[in-house]
Amino acid sequence: MLDYAIVIDKFYKVVKQVYKIPHWLAFSIVYLIYFIDSYSELDPDFGWHVKSGEQILNHGIPSHDIFTYTASDFPWIGHEWLNDSIVYILNNFGGYFALSLVFAGLWTLSMKIATGRASGILPIIASISTIPFSGVRTLTWTMLGVATLLWILRDKSKKYLNYTPLLFLVWSNIHGSFVIGFIIILYYALFSKSKKLLFLLILSSIASLINPYGWKVYEEIFRTLTDTTLRSNITEWGFLRPNHIIILYPIVWLSGYIYFNNKGWRRFVSLPVLLFVLSLNSNRMFPIFVLVSLFDFFEFSKKFAHDLPKQINKIAKLIISVVGTIFLIVPICIYLNEIKNLKFDRESDYPSRIASYLNENPCHGNTFNHYDFGGYLIWKVPIQKVYIDGRMPSWSLNGLNYMQRYNDVLKNTDIRKNEFYKFNIKCAVLTKNGNLDSKIRKELLAEGWIMIVSDERAALLVSEQTTTIKF
Repeated sequence: MLDYAIVIDKFYKVVKQVYKIPHWLAFSIVYLIYFIDSYSELDPDFGWHVKSGEQILNHGIPSHDIFTYTASDFPWIGHEWLNDSIVYILNNFGGYFALSLVFAGLWTLSMKIATGRASGILPIIASISTIPFSGVRTLTWTMLGVATLLWILRDKSKKYLNYTPLLFLVWSNIHGSFVIGFIIILYYALFSKSKKLLFLLILSSIASLINPYGWKVYEEIFRTLTDTTLRSNITEWGFLRPNHIIILYPIVWLSGYIYFNNKGWRRFVSLPVLLFVLSLNSNRMFPIFVLVSLFDFFEFSKKFAHDLPKQINKIAKLIISVVGTIFLIVPICIYLNEIKNLKFDRESDYPSRIASYLNENPCHGNTFNHYDFGGYLIWKVPIQKVYIDGRMPSWSLNGLNYMQRYNDVLKNTDIRKNEFYKFNIKCAVLTKNGNLDSKIRKELLAEGWIMIVSDERAALLVSEQTTTIKF
């Protein structure tokens, strides 16, 4: 006769053992997760980062925009210049495979630094929740910078604390997200009442000025942070939209935080809570919240193990085992479903056929392009400049906001005609999925434009006036 007590006890022991998988195995899985995601996805901004790195290493840092015909007078502050140089070198050395290897390693390293020596399966769950944000992206450096700074601040020996300004010297040259680090230092300084941290904050601020743009790097940061239109124009800056991938982690963290944290009012102003609130306001803050809250997770795990009686009844063992299995199986099933849907053709969402055509048959005039295609066309069709790309949502010059003008072109036929005349636009690369692009496509066809290349993703239309000349 089956002894259910023995079965439950064995089930309980198996679940406990799974959650205590070796450190090396857990992070090998984390690395594999990040590598697969990095290698199969292409960020819309990747192309202009590569070409920017090429420009910097071959000709120096540009003082004005070099990729568009609409903003050639704009004083471009390329605060990601070091990232772009690294991306270009790696891409030249080993292509996208080498980039994926390195950037997956940086994401994994960030998780490793955040979790310290703690072992277990939680880093795997955390890494799955950050998949929508990972890949060969500049956000990688934000994660690494935040993880390194937290490691320095949390180190009880404080022996690396004096190196904080050096971290910001590098961070401020690789991405403008270094200001998040200032907020973290200020938080620790205020709650620990540390004058030394405030002094290091000042030194780190001074160190951040050692970059090709000096204090002007803050001009770009300020312009971005104060742009109220970003939330509506760019999905990454919009409100967090919980989905099946990211929802489990904050639920588990919040449950543990509420149950184990009894610090009174301070529980509501902890760094993870503040970042969680910020992530609700802006998508791009979510992976940073995950990184910072990992420390909480392991504290909860230790408290749970400590509070758990050594001898618990079979009902308690069964409940713990079932809940633990759910928290294990659900993210794994979610990830396997994501893997199943991957095309492993990272350029399938971009106009690759159109790019090939334009390289062989350059447009006799300028090309209007969909916003998401700008970076790709800069990379794949370097012989021609684009109308707009991912650097420009907050750019304004002489009262002209480039993103707003782009939106006006999409919505208003008269503005579109004036803009096409002003810039001698003879070609248009439009998405097949957007309603506004569809509207323009129908209007251009009605005006005599000809569709030269078309696939599921994009269409290339050419003015009838240019078709008498062979492209």
